[in-house]
Amino acid sequence: MKHTTPEVRDPAELRPHAILAHIPAPAKDAPEVCACADAIREQDGHLLPLVIDEHNEILTDDSRLRWMASRRMGMEVVPVVIQPAALAPIIALNAIAHRSHWTKSAIAYLAIPLLKPALEAARARRMEILKAGGSIGHSVTYAQTWEQMAEKVGVSKGLFVAARQVRAEFDKDKTRYQFQFEGG
Repeated sequence: MKHTTPEVRDPAELRPHAILAHIPAPAKDAPEVCACADAIREQDGHLLPLVIDEHNEILTDDSRLRWMASRRMGMEVVPVVIQPAALAPIIALNAIAHRSHWTKSAIAYLAIPLLKPALEAARARRMEILKAGGSIGHSVTYAQTWEQMAEKVGVSKGLFVAARQVRAEFDKDKTRYQFQFEGG
């Protein structure tokens, strides 16, 4: 991905991308949203750019948190970096993979729904690069199989298999496995 210069957007124009639907969002008044808003205040209103696509859809969980905090604070504009919507699964997967405070099993569980779309997006991106005469790098973006992607994300194949089984069990009967999150 090329480096892009941040732009600004009205937070009211933004919304989370559907790719984030399986990642629990905090409540508007959850401690992490309040802490993020406090951190922005302490930095005189400065925050890292939100990662969005050309349709104003937020692509990462961290960006969603900063967006929620900015709305809580009533900010009129927020910095954004725009990435192609076609790369949304790859960007979301990379963001999950870099959550060092999450367990490997949580990363695997949340990554499962992203693997197939990320692999498809990676294949399409690989073809674009090759057609343009470029060369392929060695990032998660260009993994060719889910096993390679698991390795690049830092999660074992066995953990991905177990996470897939757990997710399948939860998906069988969603009403049986409903949870109430603190603050949500």
